[in-house]
Amino acid sequence: MTQHVVITGANRGLGLEFVRYYLAKGATVYACARSESDALLQLASPQLHVISLDVANDASVEKAFEEIAKLTSSLDIVINNAAARFPETVNSLEDVDFDVVQKAYNINSIGPLRVAKASVPLLEKGNTKVLTNISSEAGSIGTSGRGTEFDYCMSKAALNMQSVLLQNAVRGQGIRVLAIDPGWMHTDMGGAKAPKSPVDTAEKIGQIIEQRKGTTDEPLFVNTSGEQYPY
Repeated sequence: MTQHVVITGANRGLGLEFVRYYLAKGATVYACARSESDALLQLASPQLHVISLDVANDASVEKAFEEIAKLTSSLDIVINNAAARFPETVNSLEDVDFDVVQKAYNINSIGPLRVAKASVPLLEKGNTKVLTNISSEAGSIGTSGRGTEFDYCMSKAALNMQSVLLQNAVRGQGIRVLAIDPGWMHTDMGGAKAPKSPVDTAEKIGQIIEQRKGTTDEPLFVNTSGEQYPY
């Protein structure tokens, strides 16, 4: 049976590799992003629907899912991949910009919650029923040794809590929620020195999603090997 998959932040990096991965598996993909990219448009396929979506905007998310609901009556997988990291915040406490902190929370924490709220009515009608938040080791309180990047780390820690709350909220509907640390990848966000490939990472996360479908218990926050990561 054809899977129906929503991917946010789908125009580049890991999001684009998720699109390639699921198209190759024969899925119908709803590739959501604020703007199109040449790389995304080059994947032209009858199974690909490019949807305009800004996770930082209520109306944009609502409109995007109204469009998706016209194309399908159910969803199998939702991957909350859209995120932002602001290089100017890798600095000292004295230089923290609270406007940037709020912006990071809106995109990295509240944005995925907007998508979750809009997608659950379709997910509960699907077969796979997995919602995955792309998190980060930066959001782990138990392993944190940083003294900077307040905006990114705090927003990802909030995303992990959102994932736990969301799993509790939708457990009765048979929906599995995951928060997955993809690791340091050579993408626009990770930089050229990063050791991991987004191609390999997309495949590993896809495998974890398949393995964890139908379960609603711990571990919830895991790495790409499926090992539990400390909150």
